Amino acid sequence: MKSAVKSLICLGALGALPSCSPPPIVISVERAAGGTVLVFSQNWGLFTRNRPPCIDRIFVLRDKTYDYDNPVWAIEPEREVQCLDIARVTLGKVPQGWKETAPLKVKRGDVYTILVLGIGLGTLEGARL
Repeated sequence: MKSAVKSLICLGALGALPSCSPPPIVISVERAAGGTVLVFSQNWGLFTRNRPPCIDRIFVLRDKTYDYDNPVWAIEPEREVQCLDIARVTLGKVPQGWKETAPLKVKRGDVYTILVLGIGLGTLEGARL
């Protein structure tokens, strides 16, 4: 009986621990005076609020194609690093510390998929840019 209770307590404690997988990266699109802004956040759980995710690559793809070889826009860090914290980027404007790997070919009003890779993964399908 005592070992069964101990086992249940241990299982309960393990269930309370966060998973080893990173949480998804949340992507939203905002309109601003300077253009279309891609906004990123990630919720790491109970003791932290949403914070900027560490991202390695940002792709804008034709909607639902996931054709990484032909993105309509893509950027990545300039240096060889695992990833960089980034909360937002204006579409077509390369932030400091990043480089463009595919030039912007977005048509206003068309629908796209936004994909970000880093510590976690985020996708937003059906984004009107």
